[in-house]
Amino acid sequence: MKLFLFVLFLFWLYHYWRFTGKRKYIKKLVVVAEHLYYRQPCEQSALELASAYMQAQRYADAYSTFQDVLKKMPDTINKTDIIMNMEFCKKPLPWSSSLKNLNMGYLHNFMLVRLGGRRKVMISQETIFKTDDYLRTGHI
Repeated sequence: MKLFLFVLFLFWLYHYWRFTGKRKYIKKLVVVAEHLYYRQPCEQSALELASAYMQAQRYADAYSTFQDVLKKMPDTINKTDIIMNMEFCKKPLPWSSSLKNLNMGYLHNFMLVRLGGRRKVMISQETIFKTDDYLRTGHI
């Protein structure tokens, strides 16, 4: 029994360590997406910024950014995906009740992976490359 609990603890520790690395990466992704959006505001950069906010559990910010995209560009191709993401931001977990920005906690992410609603992350490969470059060099 003690061996099983020890293995279970090591398993949890490993997953928590992986989550902390993912959290650091997503925070850098938000910085890069904000920079790209403020440098050249367009539909694609706004969707990437909102998706980065959504990944960082900043649901109120993501919702307002998705809403701005729908208002400014009503003929957008991804309208159903945007509406689905807005619904996710309103209720990421079945018991969530309101829009709020969270602090990327492990427990919320654990529940989100297992019980979270449907969403579509709209981040381009170029932004991911720029984030990797930012992590490597420190420049955007």
